[in-house]
This record gives sequence, structure tokens and C-alpha cells, in this order.
Amino acid sequence: MFFQRHSDKLLGGYDDSALSIDETGIPKKGKMSVGVVRQGCGQHGKVDNCQGAVFAAFGRGHFSTPIDCRLFMPGAWIKDRDRCKKAKIPEDRIVFKTKHEQALERIFSARKNGVRFKWVGSDRFYGDNRAFLRKLADNGEEFMADIHRDHRIYYEDPQPVVPLPKSNKGKKPSKLQAQARSIRVDRWVAKQSPKAWKRVKLGESSKGKLLVDILHRQIWVWDGKESCARKWHLVGRREINSPEKIR
Repeated sequence: MFFQRHSDKLLGGYDDSALSIDETGIPKKGKMSVGVVRQGCGQHGKVDNCQGAVFAAFGRGHFSTPIDCRLFMPGAWIKDRDRCKKAKIPEDRIVFKTKHEQALERIFSARKNGVRFKWVGSDRFYGDNRAFLRKLADNGEEFMADIHRDHRIYYEDPQPVVPLPKSNKGKKPSKLQAQARSIRVDRWVAKQSPKAWKRVKLGESSKGKLLVDILHRQIWVWDGKESCARKWHLVGRREINSPEKIR
């Protein structure tokens, strides 16, 4: 908590103060090394024996610092309580939590401890988890998250409703249905006019100005379950020298 508050004095309270969420694989072996299983290990670029951890890094501009971290406890460990106890894991930590749940805990803990970040940033692993994004929105957090190209969006409010039964026979409909058609986000981007893109300066690099093309529009997203869709901002980023590469 002290380190978080000290970091906030240096970096917090500005419009570009941000909290970034990510996870990493820490190469590790040993049956009693807490949380070690064969899983994706970014440092090795393959599936290998490692520990997984969720990090929160606080930053502003060119400056950043990690302020929180928690080991990910795989289900295989949680199910083997004797192994957990032999590894001296506290009783209250022998609970399975997804990385998305751990990330939310890191974010809300930092906020509770007075870390003044303006927005939360994450990669596609978190951006593709709609429950994670909805939880952030429901708690009043602004966020910028990468999403996969097959993410579906709506041009207009889909206004989900349960359709009326077509007859008195059979089971009555109970599932919500959208009243508008969705489209994959990559196909939507491909349909946009060249004039819809705006060239923006991100900063300075060793080679001069760092420029990218930005596409921005408000769209609707719906998870197929909530009674109402959500109106969010969609931002596309295209590299000038590689226009086929779009995030």
C-alpha cells in the first residue's frame, strides 16, 4: 500500500495516468513451487512449466512502475489442498480465481488505496472477456482494451426482447433476441471510407514524429444475455507504413 501511494504522488492525478493490466509466465520447476503447471509461458514463447501471475502497472507518459502482483493458482493446485498446505499457502488463498477476476481485484484494490489513474488499459486476453469489461464499466472505470477481429458490434441499439410466441402450442420463447443485425468488427472497419480515418500524432520517436491513423465511432455491444445493450466507443488504430495491420 505504501509503494502504491508513493507511486501515486509521482504519477497520479493526470489525464494520462493509467493502470495497465497484464499477465506473465515465470519459468519455474518443482512440484512444490507454488502454482507451477505446464501452461503458456511468454518468456519461453511456448507451453512450459511456469508460474502465472497477474500484474498491475501504474504509468504516465514514458514512466511506469509495477504496483501489484498476484500468483495465479491453477485448478489442479486448488483441488489438491494437501499439496497447498505443504507448500505453506495460506488457507484464504486456496481459492480458485480466474485471471480476469484477479485483474479486477488488482484494479479495485489500487483504487481503494488511493491510486489516481484516469483509465485502465489491457490487451486482448482481457478485452475479449465481456464480463471483465462490463464489470469495469459498472464500477465507473474508463478503459481501453484490445479486442479480437471477430468481436461483434451493432450500428444501432439492438434493443433485445423476448419474442412473442408464434402459436399457443409448444414452449414459449424465453431467450432475448436482438432487433438489429450485428457485424464483425473487422468487416465493419473494412467498410469505412478512407476519409473516416484521422491522422494523429502520438509523440516523438528517434526517427521523428510518431504518427498513426485513427478511426473512432460510438457503437453498441451486447453479450446476448443482458436486458440492455451498451453504447461504447470503438477506436481503430492503423499503422501508416503497414495499413493492413489494424488494432
